[in-house]
Amino acid sequence: NTSNPSVMMAAGIVARKAVAKGLKPKAWVKTSLAPGSRVVTEYLAHSGLLTDLESVGFNVVGYGCTTC
Repeated sequence: NTSNPSVMMAAGIVARKAVAKGLKPKAWVKTSLAPGSRVVTEYLAHSGLLTDLESVGFNVVGYGCTTC
């Protein structure tokens, strides 16, 4: 759930590890990111994990149910 900060922080940690290994998503993977709230984005930004997510193509495109 994208409004659960702990789940989103875990996604950021996975992204950080992917960046460290030089991994990139396949072309067919939708890499948009729509957190459940702006607070989640702030948590990711303050922890430095938002940069890692952006590095692998997961940029914030909106909030709530937007990407599907």
